[in-house]
Amino acid sequence: MSGSEKVTVVQYGRAPLLGGLQEPFEQRYNVVKDGDPALQSPDVLKSIEGLIMYGTHFRIDAALLDTLPSLKVVSTCSVGFDHIDLAACKARNVAIGHTPGAVDGATADVAWSLILAAGRRVMEGHRICTSQEPPVFKPNWFGKEVSRSTLGVVGMGGVGFAVARRALGFDMKVLYHNRRRRDEDVEKQVNATYVS
Repeated sequence: MSGSEKVTVVQYGRAPLLGGLQEPFEQRYNVVKDGDPALQSPDVLKSIEGLIMYGTHFRIDAALLDTLPSLKVVSTCSVGFDHIDLAACKARNVAIGHTPGAVDGATADVAWSLILAAGRRVMEGHRICTSQEPPVFKPNWFGKEVSRSTLGVVGMGGVGFAVARRALGFDMKVLYHNRRRRDEDVEKQVNATYVS
């Protein structure tokens, strides 16, 4: 390949790259998007050196890799990589890239919004406030106390840890289960107790 030729990359998924990166990406690389009829061409398949994908609904397996003899890298915009046959990639010297931790904070924030909404009956309160009927006060209208409650976390990976860390601000007791117990220093950071 001469220095002026662009590397061919397949982009799976319809979402553009974030942060205004789609245009520079397309200027630097020969980008072929999934569904493009060019992907039926054996010459194009032989030229593909990279795959970038959004989500986990595209399976990267040995059969696909066999059709892409020049492939050097698979990059998935996901935390997990269960959709990629790691052994098949390793056997073909194909590097794997993924985005661990990229959404831990956002996912923990959503989890906390649900915890607070459920505990404090936010949706029910919203319906009462927007109803045309006069509200009838009930003793349990405000729901349950979230602060100083016990929080159970199943899976103390990045998201579970971020959820537990947010519980510190609510003086909560945190119990967690994980396939493997986390190191004691990690448990201490969020005052978590392992349960089997």
